[in-house]
Amino acid sequence: MQDILDDIDFNKTTRKMEFASFGQRAGAAIIDTLIIIISYYAIFLILEILLDDEVSSSVNTDRGLMFSTSFGNNFSLGIITYFIFLLLIILYYSIMESCKTKGTLGKMALGIIVARKNGDRISFGRALARYFSRTIWFFVALLTAMILHPALASIVGLITMLVIFIRPLWDDVCQGLHDRICGTYVFKK
Repeated sequence: MQDILDDIDFNKTTRKMEFASFGQRAGAAIIDTLIIIISYYAIFLILEILLDDEVSSSVNTDRGLMFSTSFGNNFSLGIITYFIFLLLIILYYSIMESCKTKGTLGKMALGIIVARKNGDRISFGRALARYFSRTIWFFVALLTAMILHPALASIVGLITMLVIFIRPLWDDVCQGLHDRICGTYVFKK
């Protein structure tokens, strides 16, 4: 940890940067997840209202609203909507973490930022790489389930969660694997 603190140019910043705690990071992730879920349902409901003639009016209560994206007989519209929303999520994290605020709405609410070692704002490309280095492991678990067996995917998913999200608990600078990969840190504001 001392090596990292030595590398930080505190003269460039106006105050000593403190690393965000695991609890702050987890809280920000929960807030961002809630924002994303609420946004998804809002967009889905708006589309259902706007496309009332084309969208099935009943929601499959067995599978829930999220999986009821068939849009009547036009399943491809549901798939397109899903991928547009996925793109919006990627842009949400990448733009918010690379803009002046240095963090998503969840991070802003808890007073933490994503930055380089010296506190500088990260680039859009680095924020994009940070997003994908955090989520790529879930696709690995999904592929494991598709290729091998769902039970193995559960094990891979659990190990992934431990390595990526729980790792900051035992790291001196509270850095997740995705932060290590991208050379980013999460500081208190």
